[in-house]
Amino acid sequence: MANSHEAISQKKATAAFVVAIAADIVQIPVVLAMLAGAASVVGLVAEAPLETFDLAVDVVTACIVNSLLGFHWTLLPTFVLELVPGLDAAPIWTVCVANLYRQRRTQGTITSTSR
Repeated sequence: MANSHEAISQKKATAAFVVAIAADIVQIPVVLAMLAGAASVVGLVAEAPLETFDLAVDVVTACIVNSLLGFHWTLLPTFVLELVPGLDAAPIWTVCVANLYRQRRTQGTITSTSR
């Protein structure tokens, strides 16, 4: 696993973007379904599996992004924000990865060769 100061490849950075974007796209309909379900009495019963799925997407995304980009403190508040109901309809993972990519590019720790 890479740490926050170790150079990473452009391929890993691109893969992290793909994972983050996919997670955000998957979560939008899930969050909207949970919000719509919360408005109905029937939805309160059906909401638990959606919350579990939503949490699983966040855990898997955090693990994959962490393994691709290395640990960074920005990942922790991102994960916490994803746990707030309704907030994960925003593209939080994508913004986090974009921010980390920008930081690493500025530091010169993104290489064009794969590792």
